[in-house]
Amino acid sequence: MVMHTNVNIKPAQRNECHALAVIYCKALPKSFLGTLGVPFLSLLFTALIEDKNCVVLSAKINKIIIGFVCGAKNIDEFYSHFYRKNILKLIFILFSKIINPYNFSKILENFLYPNKYNNQLPKAEFLSIALDPKFQGRNIGQKLFGQFNIYMKRLGVEHYKIIVGSSLIQANEYYIKMGCDKVGEIKVHKNELSFIYTYTL
Repeated sequence: MVMHTNVNIKPAQRNECHALAVIYCKALPKSFLGTLGVPFLSLLFTALIEDKNCVVLSAKINKIIIGFVCGAKNIDEFYSHFYRKNILKLIFILFSKIINPYNFSKILENFLYPNKYNNQLPKAEFLSIALDPKFQGRNIGQKLFGQFNIYMKRLGVEHYKIIVGSSLIQANEYYIKMGCDKVGEIKVHKNELSFIYTYTL
């Protein structure tokens, strides 16, 4: 299909965090972060937007947000700062989930997974890309990906990694199509295999 010529991609603003979180949950309802809900994701997007070493781009059509892409120059440093600054808010937002031992262990696994990486892998990470389902399949994702690379390069990033659940067939096909190289595997959660890709700018 032909790409929308009026798609506007720019750095996201703090007042857009709720809309970005809603898009995330619509587009990626089965992802682990999607199950944590809009309040948590809004807090996460706020932290990403406020961090000068992160990239969050929103895609708009007629001033309405229809998608986003985000990533960090150093994922370890980002999550460390995110926890320290927001620990009380996180406990409040996720209280109903962390009182369940299974959910709590998955939350810890999700945010401690960078420690499992081989040191040779890039610290920079492509975190997620999502589009409102009504606008998928129109090459907007490719435009977001391209703009993301431009902004990451401005941060001095030469290559980054991407972690994708092995069961997400379309997502894996997408990253291969974008020119990413599959370099390994990791179990972020027990018995849940993910593939590791890298991309060179």
